[in-house]
Amino acid sequence: MRVRVKIAILLVLCAGILATLITLYKDAEDRRLSELFAQETKEKIEGTARVMQIEERSLETLAYEYTHWDEMVDFISTSDRAWAENNIDASLETYKASGVWVYNPDGVLLYNVSDIGGQLSVKLPFTEGEIKKIFENDKVRHFFVAMPGGPMEIRGATVHKSFDIEKKTPLSGYLLAGRMWDKAYTDNLSNLTVSSIEVASGPDDEAGLVSDVRRGVIAFQKVLEDWRGSAVARVNIASHSDIAEIFTRDSRKMLLILLGYAFALVAILYVVLMILINVPLDSISLALAKGDAIHLKALMGKEDEFGRIANLIDKFFRQRQDLLIEIKERKRSDDALVAKMKELEEAYKQLKDMQAKLVQSEKLAALGRFASGVAHEVKNPLAILLGGLEYIKAKLQGADPELREAVVKMREAVMRADIVVKDLLTFAKPSKIAAEIVHPNELIHDAIVFIELFKHKSDTADINIKQELTDKEIFVEVDKNQMQQALFNIFLNAIEAMPMSGDIFVKTYSCMAPVPPDRQEKSVCVIEIRDTGSGIPKNDMAKIFEPFFTTKRENKGTGLGLSIVKSIIDMNKGIINMHSEIDKGTTVRILLPEMGISKKGSRR
Repeated sequence: MRVRVKIAILLVLCAGILATLITLYKDAEDRRLSELFAQETKEKIEGTARVMQIEERSLETLAYEYTHWDEMVDFISTSDRAWAENNIDASLETYKASGVWVYNPDGVLLYNVSDIGGQLSVKLPFTEGEIKKIFENDKVRHFFVAMPGGPMEIRGATVHKSFDIEKKTPLSGYLLAGRMWDKAYTDNLSNLTVSSIEVASGPDDEAGLVSDVRRGVIAFQKVLEDWRGSAVARVNIASHSDIAEIFTRDSRKMLLILLGYAFALVAILYVVLMILINVPLDSISLALAKGDAIHLKALMGKEDEFGRIANLIDKFFRQRQDLLIEIKERKRSDDALVAKMKELEEAYKQLKDMQAKLVQSEKLAALGRFASGVAHEVKNPLAILLGGLEYIKAKLQGADPELREAVVKMREAVMRADIVVKDLLTFAKPSKIAAEIVHPNELIHDAIVFIELFKHKSDTADINIKQELTDKEIFVEVDKNQMQQALFNIFLNAIEAMPMSGDIFVKTYSCMAPVPPDRQEKSVCVIEIRDTGSGIPKNDMAKIFEPFFTTKRENKGTGLGLSIVKSIIDMNKGIINMHSEIDKGTTVRILLPEMGISKKGSRR
């Protein structure tokens, strides 16, 4: 018999023994696990019932004490509301009740106080006849009633004099005390019972009541019945079972047993293999470890399996050596080619980027020079035209209205052209920084003054500016005039985004943020301006600060406003970012480095 057959028979025999042992052990563990789980489930149900009884005791005490009370008997006779408010209302908090209802002997409601769903006077769904039927056979009742906010527990009793503990004298009335089984109450029960307690969606809902011993879940239901014994609601109760831990511990024991058997099997196999094939395998292992077929010479002359393996290994070594040499040569060539390709791709990419930046820079420079020249040439004639139109307008007092309207339209067109010229000059030749230390609120106040003037001159009175400015002593070092211009442009854009009406929210505060040029985290002052306008399309956000880009309709903007704003913020060492959503509005945040000063003008 060959060695391979012997090893196969031995392995099959050992596997059969192990499989039998594992099966027997698993069956025994499953039976023991089921017994422990059943016992724990029973204990959990009993423990939960005891906790619920303890929690219900305060409501039971309320119903007992208030129905053996001479003053309660007098109240039912006199209906003294002041006494009820002083004595009955206080019972809600004292006994953790949701409501108390007092009825006369005929079942007519005399007084009720409750705190159910924010309502202070909720009536129970009982008629006068039903109240009498509830207590027809028992003087003390415990049941549940369905309310809009969920099931409510009711403790009720007939009212008697203080001496009548056994309620043998004729009744003087009825008292019902209730407590809502809402989420707060069930959460409290969950904490006390270390369980998850929830009221089911309906009285017939039995979903989710599946105990799972493998997952360690104990689940059961408590049925809440009304005074007739019908189900009002069901309470689902689920908790974690410690049986899972026991099962895990037992599984580990089983694993140790299996490891012991496996070790014994390995030991047996090791001894057999050492005896049957130790020398041939040592020779093969040594040859493979050294990578030299010289250790296989004794085996290569044999005709058995080890001889054939030795010859194959020798052939493999020769082929491997040839293949390694070829692979090294190819790898060297491939690595050199890949490196060269990466260098060329990177160089090409850098070249394209430099070309694009150079072309854009040349375009903007040429455009700036052209714009500056055109603006200077046009500015003086525009001023003359504007002055002449003002003169003509003054001379046309009382003249033909159509002629006066034509002059007004000509003046507005010239003023728009003058604004375009000013924007071109600002874009082409930004002014130098005249920095001074100011409080950000001062910048906001100055800008709002100009905006209010603009609102009164244009039909934008329905736009409200709401301020939430910091009261901290924080200061920034900026060019005040430039910053006022930037803020005015931002406010103006916000107003134009709300042609009919809307709100502008302005905030100032300080926080930590990366600040140029080194982008380190520093304390910054944030000016935030948010409008409730039409918003900016997402596709336009990437181009919003580009020169001559505008989302406004024709003749309503030059496309330089936000470009100038960004230029001003950059020159003042700040950061501007913008977030916008269609039909929700736009938020602009300006981050300026905060000055380290104790008070204005005094650096720390």
